[in-house]
Amino acid sequence: MTYPYTYGYNDANEQTTVGMPGGVTETRVYGAQGWLGSMTLTQGGTTRYLVQAISYADGELGPQGQASQAQLGDNGSRQAPARR
Repeated sequence: MTYPYTYGYNDANEQTTVGMPGGVTETRVYGAQGWLGSMTLTQGGTTRYLVQAISYADGELGPQGQASQAQLGDNGSRQAPARR
């Protein structure tokens, strides 16, 4: 048995949606620089955040573009470990 997956892309060719079996949809939102801003999962009319409010290093505290902090799920916040 095969299950169809569908994929959506924006004008910058960034993957924005993944449709999965059972009516599940993963949605990704990107900022102006093309970095991931949030990711949600929707099923049965209920949407939940997988990750949101992602902060990225500006080059002073780590490599530019490296995620430095993110809110996981609908309420938890996590800071990325420092790279040495």
